[in-house]
Amino acid sequence: RFSSPSWRSASGISAAMQKKSGTWVERSRQWMRMDERQQAMVTIREARESDAPALIKLRKTLFEETQFLLLEPEEYNPGIESETGFIRMFEQSENSAIFLALNSESSLLGFMGVAGGNTNRSRHNANIFMGILREYWGKGIGQRLFDKLFEWVTTTEIVRLELTTAVNNDRAYSLYKKMGFEQEGIKKAHINLQGKLVDEYMMYYLTTNIDKFTGDSK
Repeated sequence: RFSSPSWRSASGISAAMQKKSGTWVERSRQWMRMDERQQAMVTIREARESDAPALIKLRKTLFEETQFLLLEPEEYNPGIESETGFIRMFEQSENSAIFLALNSESSLLGFMGVAGGNTNRSRHNANIFMGILREYWGKGIGQRLFDKLFEWVTTTEIVRLELTTAVNNDRAYSLYKKMGFEQEGIKKAHINLQGKLVDEYMMYYLTTNIDKFTGDSK
């Protein structure tokens, strides 16, 4: 028989580790179920002019929370009228849109802007920009916004979706790759992050609308 104190100690530790491991597995499952419930309570819809005050508040918070957006907090100070006009311009465009992510209390958690080209030779292109509150990172909201984008784009003539991201923004880059975007180049020293010039990845996604032009989506 194994009767050495060291074996009994190791056995006890092993059992404790298994119990702890089982606890963490269960907690992980609970967190996953919680995330699934939270995702189910999130609504994605197009912005309306009445969303202007909430969108201003959201974007101000986003500029304060992350350095990876275009503006610094003090550079963003729109009025209700100008933000309403911004939303109206996107609403009236056939190749532009603003999508909002809202929780069950109708509070904004994030947004995505799709800015289509405005000339005959560029209307098939659209630039993507987005932001999500830090508290809701990693909860599937970015993917939900892209799902809405891909659904909406089938109702347009948009062929090419474009976006950029700083080369050190690993979270965003992983999301874009997951959603099917491909890297096509690098903008050297393109963004100034706290006095340091950082490169940006240029990324693109070709929609199935390309078949209308070439018969080939490759």
